[in-house]
Amino acid sequence: MPDRHVLRNSVGSAVVGVGLQAGNLLAGAVVIEAVFSRNGLGSATYA
Repeated sequence: MPDRHVLRNSVGSAVVGVGLQAGNLLAGAVVIEAVFSRNGLGSATYA
């Protein structure tokens, strides 16, 4: 019984964490692609 309540309250934090990490991943890809002159997902995000 408590598992259902704990899961319901913790899913929001997990979704926020995944969203923040996805943003960091894309920002890092932009920087790495600019430094190494390689085209990829980072260049597609700001082009």
